[in-house]
Amino acid sequence: MNRPTLQTQRFILRPLQASDTAHMAEVIFGDPDIGWRFGLVADTSSPDAILETTAHWIEEANSNWAAKGWGAWAIQPRDGNVTSEHPFLGFCGFFDPDPPIEDHELAYGIAKARWGQGIATEAATAALAFLFQETETRQAETVCHPTINLGSSRVLQKAGMRLRGQIDYCGSVAAGHGLFNHFSIDRATWLNRQASTLPSSR
Repeated sequence: MNRPTLQTQRFILRPLQASDTAHMAEVIFGDPDIGWRFGLVADTSSPDAILETTAHWIEEANSNWAAKGWGAWAIQPRDGNVTSEHPFLGFCGFFDPDPPIEDHELAYGIAKARWGQGIATEAATAALAFLFQETETRQAETVCHPTINLGSSRVLQKAGMRLRGQIDYCGSVAAGHGLFNHFSIDRATWLNRQASTLPSSR
């Protein structure tokens, strides 16, 4: 399958590529306020490990595009105003699930300098729309920390995902992070949500 590019009101979501590795490593996996969460499922213990982890995530996303018809995108402004100060706003998309997640796992990371601007909500909404419109996916899931990631909980709810409870995500309890909030949305729920937002013909 071709790797599609999506457009939202403010952003372009283009498939991740190898040239994103350095920026993604710096502003996502290498930021201690962001990378700790990904550290539960990947090695973020050193600069070299962060680069290797980032490259692996990009390779996985591209492999999934080729084999499964879904993957992940880099986020950039629609107006083309991509300067050396913000060439990479973040990423959003779907990855193979980590236990105990069973279905397509939504993951995203936004550069800390751009937090609070609605980027994650806009990107996650577009990603879910693609997943349910263009593939036969039954369900998408994700997790976020109930206290540290309050912003992510709001993002996921705005995108239509529902809180299902709390789970021990990839050993988060043993790692001292406690239980994570577990969110999901299935195809029927997403379709019903879209129908409810259509203007009435009456």
